[in-house]
Amino acid sequence: MSEVGELQPYFRGKKILITGGAGFIGSSLAQALVPLGAQVTILDAMLPLYGGNMFNLDGIEDEVEFHHGDIRDP
Repeated sequence: MSEVGELQPYFRGKKILITGGAGFIGSSLAQALVPLGAQVTILDAMLPLYGGNMFNLDGIEDEVEFHHGDIRDP
């Protein structure tokens, strides 16, 4: 069984929140989890200095729930 096949039953239908999901690391995680069937929600402050860019979500933008915000805000 392939690695994806082994992980798919675990992540299928799971709700995953990724903070900083429009940056390099967060978007890479989102790109990996969406094909596994995870329900991905992204929270990102979209700070260019930290790599926040919607381009990083190209191909999965319709499959994730995106929220523009800062986790540091009360």
